[in-house]
Amino acid sequence: MADTTYLEKKGIPTATIGDDKLTDTVGRATARLHCVPGLLFARVPYPICVASDEGELESKVDMLLPQVERILTGSEQEIVGYREPSKV
Repeated sequence: MADTTYLEKKGIPTATIGDDKLTDTVGRATARLHCVPGLLFARVPYPICVASDEGELESKVDMLLPQVERILTGSEQEIVGYREPSKV
């Protein structure tokens, strides 16, 4: 995730994909550490890497694609499940 913060600071839009547990912990901490506290993430429920069948995998992809599109086009407030980063 550090590479994402580097690119964002250079003005290159990114859309980091992760599960909710990863983005709420490591993702937010990395973003704060690298001075990009408002970094947005495309998120799916934990665990991201487990899919019992192709349909479940497609469901996760279908959940992520609109989020990635909205992050990259700047309409992130419309993201379903989008939350402001928590204040820690």
